[in-house]
Amino acid sequence: MKPARNDHPGGAPLRSSAETLLAGFSNAGAKVVVITAKDKLRTLLGKGMKAVCFSAEKADQLTQEKNGITGVLELVGKPLPKVYSADLSEFVFAAGVNIMAMDFGVPSAARNMRGAITSSMTATQEQLAAIYNSAGTRLDSAHLWHKLGVTVMIGQNDVAGERVSVSDAKAVTSFAAKYDLGRVSMWSLNRDSQCGVTFALIGTHSNLCSGVAQRPLQFTKTFVTLHGNARATSAAVTTTDLLPEAPTATADNPAKSPYPIWQPTLAYRENYKVVWHQAVYIAKWYSEGQTPDSTNVARSPSTSRRTGRSDATTGVPQASASTVGRPKPSSSEGNTSA
Repeated sequence: MKPARNDHPGGAPLRSSAETLLAGFSNAGAKVVVITAKDKLRTLLGKGMKAVCFSAEKADQLTQEKNGITGVLELVGKPLPKVYSADLSEFVFAAGVNIMAMDFGVPSAARNMRGAITSSMTATQEQLAAIYNSAGTRLDSAHLWHKLGVTVMIGQNDVAGERVSVSDAKAVTSFAAKYDLGRVSMWSLNRDSQCGVTFALIGTHSNLCSGVAQRPLQFTKTFVTLHGNARATSAAVTTTDLLPEAPTATADNPAKSPYPIWQPTLAYRENYKVVWHQAVYIAKWYSEGQTPDSTNVARSPSTSRRTGRSDATTGVPQASASTVGRPKPSSSEGNTSA
């Protein structure tokens, strides 16, 4: 499918006047800090924010009312950098660093993701110390760690074989607590659930689920045990919450199925029909990564409704007494013959 165009009927592009996600989090009480190299980017990202937001380019012109902070040059211990210089980016680095600890792309990471994440934090802390030392400012280890943050991609990363399990998340949490890391975040909350309900779909790349075995919001409940100014109220999880990898699902035969076999990596528009576990389902709305036979209807609406059974021998859908939502008559499903 082609993406919808965000154009005005007359041809002029639409411009959004809404606040940014950063402003939304900040105004809701979360602790948010935005530091950019160029001031133009600071203006865009910090729109509507009521928190610390400044650029290296104009670090000497900060006011409490506009930027939420003053005296940054003294705090960082570096002079105002020149625009279009390497010093401009180094100033941002010295002011605070968030490590995107994901998609490492090396075999050792796939074998030991928690080790790759903690090693990247240690290496970055050493680099930050070197930058401060080169500027004639020495910070102790505790101050350096507090200037660092880390963001991990929960579950399946973009690189095949790299998966962060709930156990890995607990190890990262312990590391962050030990060294009093300035920030820990995850990518992303909307993925904090298992792909598949009847079966755990391990290794699935999806924007809507993690691709590892887990309980709903289990990563969130793990990271929330860290002490900070902005935190949820969920209790910590126990080791018994981790689900074992589920067995392989009953295979559907594409050659004998009246509709395409459901795939976790594909997106399906409303009323699209698929076969899953030898049953025919029709999408109730646009969906991706959520199994058609999802049983968590009590928590949220099912993305699909079952319309009949796909006979494994003939490929013709048969009437079914067990349905999710309101079934259509089997005659409306068509068959494989002309």
